[in-house]
Amino acid sequence: MTSSTGATQTYPMRYGGGAFVCGVGIAIIIGALMGGDAIAPALGIGFLLGTLAIFVLRARVARLFGRPERRQVRLMWGAIAFELAGFALLSWCISSHVISERELWPGVLAVVAAHFVLMRWSFGGWMAYLGIAILLWLGLAWLMSLSLTLTLVGDGFLKLGFGAIMAAPLFLRPKNSATN
Repeated sequence: MTSSTGATQTYPMRYGGGAFVCGVGIAIIIGALMGGDAIAPALGIGFLLGTLAIFVLRARVARLFGRPERRQVRLMWGAIAFELAGFALLSWCISSHVISERELWPGVLAVVAAHFVLMRWSFGGWMAYLGIAILLWLGLAWLMSLSLTLTLVGDGFLKLGFGAIMAAPLFLRPKNSATN
């Protein structure tokens, strides 16, 4: 499916995925600003709300932009498997004292960013750009010796901004129209 303005409809998972990424970005910002151990529970809540957004928006996305191809769904699950393997490696690194607790969150963000790059073939170019932007942000934060809080807040704002760009066409289109 293509549109007169480009190939955004080639990636119907883009829209719900954008809403999901927005929710996670907001959760990361709130958790980071709350400080202490708040980031993990806030992230869990953001993940659940983002997943709920995908399911709530699913019918509208399908009506306006179609359904993803099976290949796109399989590639998405492959990227998620890559992410889980990265998390397992980080867990081993923590338990083996290869990295410190302080290095854990930037590592988690880097794994997530890398999996976003892989999700390009399921969610479109904006997802890959988000992954690259996060990796660049992490490098800059490291070079500048930014605090973990600032690193997390910057990551959250990147997710919120890119997610909003990805999801915006879903909310800007007329409700009764499937054409541009």
